[in-house]
Amino acid sequence: MKKTLQRFLSFILTITLMVSMLSFNSYAYTREIKKDDVLYVSPSVDINGKWVNLSKLRIRAFSTQTIRADINTSARLSVASSKPSALKAVMTDYDYADNVKYDLSDGGEGVVTATISLYATKTGTYTVTVKATLKDGTIRQQKIKVLVTSATGAYKKIKSGKKTVMSKSGKISKGQLKTKASQSLRVTKKSGKLTVTPNSQYKITGIIVESVDKNGKAVYKKIKNGKTIKVSKGYRYMS
Repeated sequence: MKKTLQRFLSFILTITLMVSMLSFNSYAYTREIKKDDVLYVSPSVDINGKWVNLSKLRIRAFSTQTIRADINTSARLSVASSKPSALKAVMTDYDYADNVKYDLSDGGEGVVTATISLYATKTGTYTVTVKATLKDGTIRQQKIKVLVTSATGAYKKIKSGKKTVMSKSGKISKGQLKTKASQSLRVTKKSGKLTVTPNSQYKITGIIVESVDKNGKAVYKKIKNGKTIKVSKGYRYMS
């Protein structure tokens, strides 16, 4: 093995892109028994400790995303998509306390739960409605806006000066999602404008560059898109 000194971008594996996409967020789901008859769909806990249902979700075309629904009372759960031909929403796991599917009886104790799978074949914005029908006919429902994208991530292209060092893209062609990516982190110039081009439906809200000072301490600096940054040197092994 030969150890050589080459010039690389200072943001190799250290750049953090803070991005938003039309406020479409993903939520971590934490399940616990709740003492009410509210229909919960992949909820998260907000800063005040309040349960907040999932309201918006981003998924990639031709991939499966699952969400979870539960209600702490006897009920029948169902799900529907606004455009089922383009976005399918199917309950893949439906469980009542006594394991009787679609049971509306009040026997047994526990939460009625369902795992819902979402699968899209076309990009666009859709609405998924999760509904719980209680024994007395009362309906509880939650609507989720789903944005389907062909993007493979936040950025489409990252350039240092005129050189493209990273790129990712995806498009739907002939009923398939085709993706491509490239990476070439070695640069020759000592500095260059760092330019990040976001993928469709993404917006760059900030870029943070991490570097190391002479004492070996990590330094983080927020910069604007298109700002000139210095390039560091790093070791790599070649054989």
